[in-house]
Amino acid sequence: MIKADNYVSATKNACLRGVHIIEESLRAGKLKNDEKETPWIDVLRSDIESIPDNEEKFIEEMLPLLDRGKILLEEYGISF
Repeated sequence: MIKADNYVSATKNACLRGVHIIEESLRAGKLKNDEKETPWIDVLRSDIESIPDNEEKFIEEMLPLLDRGKILLEEYGISF
C-alpha cells in the first residue's frame, strides 16, 4: 500500500516505487536487461518526478494538452 495525501501523490509514489523495484531486480539479476533500454529508466523516473503532487496544479498542466472535443471535464467535476 502506498500512502500519500491525495490520489495524485499516491499514484506518483507507486510509479516511483515500481521504477525502484525494476532497478533492484536488474541489479540482482532477476530481470534480463537489454542495455539499450537502460536509459529509459532515468527518463521514466524524471518524468514521474516532474508530476506535481498538487491535484489542481497537475490538472492545470494537463488542460492545454487535452482535446476538449473528446472529454467532458464537467463529468469529472472539473471546471476551468
